[in-house]
Amino acid sequence: MSSFLKESIAFSQALRTEKNVSRIQVVGYCFGGLYALLAGGSLHLADTVVGCHISLTNKAHFEQLEVPTAIV
Repeated sequence: MSSFLKESIAFSQALRTEKNVSRIQVVGYCFGGLYALLAGGSLHLADTVVGCHISLTNKAHFEQLEVPTAIV
């Protein structure tokens, strides 16, 4: 797991537990779109996802999505 994903997990958990944030939306562009998709899947980091011009993905990245997602 990349250090970026580890930091994202810690940040998401802190928002939910320390700041009582109930919904997290993620937007990712290009390479960041891949991380947005991961956040909306089995990692359970986001409640909704928007991916713009997503790169470096495969079919499995889209199949694992568990939240409402917009791809533009």
